Amino acid sequence: MNNNAMMIKTKSLFGKRLKSSDYQILLQKKDISEVAAFLKNETYFKKTLDGINEKSIHRGQLENLIRMDVFRRYPKILKYSTANDGDFYDFIVIFHEITQILNTVRGFISEDKTELIAMMPMFIGEHTKFDMKKLVDVHTFDELLEVIKNTPYFNVVEKYKKVKIEDIDFVGLEYSLTSLYYEEILRLSRKNFKGQELKAIEDIILTGIELDNLTKIYRLKKYFKASPAVIKSYLIPIYKYFNKQSLFEIIDNCSGEEVISKLKSSKYLYYMGDFKTDRFEYYVKKIKYEISKHYMYFSSESEVVLLAYFVLCETEIQNIIDIIEGARYKVPLEQVSRLLIY
Repeated sequence: MNNNAMMIKTKSLFGKRLKSSDYQILLQKKDISEVAAFLKNETYFKKTLDGINEKSIHRGQLENLIRMDVFRRYPKILKYSTANDGDFYDFIVIFHEITQILNTVRGFISEDKTELIAMMPMFIGEHTKFDMKKLVDVHTFDELLEVIKNTPYFNVVEKYKKVKIEDIDFVGLEYSLTSLYYEEILRLSRKNFKGQELKAIEDIILTGIELDNLTKIYRLKKYFKASPAVIKSYLIPIYKYFNKQSLFEIIDNCSGEEVISKLKSSKYLYYMGDFKTDRFEYYVKKIKYEISKHYMYFSSESEVVLLAYFVLCETEIQNIIDIIEGARYKVPLEQVSRLLIY
């Protein structure tokens, strides 16, 4: 469904992204107010940050405004969509709905709603299947279920309800909701597209699924010492370069550190660049970024470009959050720099 106007607009917005020179300046900022001032005065976030008092802005407020700016770009793109484009773009709202459900559960497990409030995308409220504002007042699973009743998420979340909050299997809940997201975006893709366009969209999506599977294997091995049976139960049964047999062999025979080696010896090596770190999460973000950047530059299909832009925006958001956190906790700039992908 080639839509030149939409594609041109998306690529134009991508062209306004933060550049290497911007990141180098941001890394020199000593606190959150200095970061906010630069973003407000020198970057394309200036419209969203106009009117803020950068000297008193809270970390959560700044992060929320940055996320809000990204989501406000989508209407500028989608106004060029046509009736023939179908409902593919629902994936953007689905992503944010699932993110907020997980943030809500994380919040009442930790009894800290700072992250939830900071990341609450109120600006998409008119598009969501439930009232996100109500999540701020949610403290129990029953209250959460009441908010999301009559949505596709209810039956998934209900399975993880426990009498004691500390008994909630958050990893399992995250897995199930992530699986739901990928199933839905694949369904929307296969419903609306075919041929080379579908192949490109599936390349981005299937890469995300596979890297999420490898991330689960890495984290469950390294941080939770989970058994192979438990790890296998959390895998999304959709494969790309690593088939089921090869993933199971990694689970049965590799340590957490060896999962990184498997990634480096795979077809993803092309996208990983020089090895700046041994942080698995860095490589996962790097691969997603490079594949999406490729489609941003070379695809002539508007939906492919938009999906790529979605991934690239999420990477930019994480870069800014890493810089904000670095400034807040006085992390050496060399250490923060190694986290950034652009």
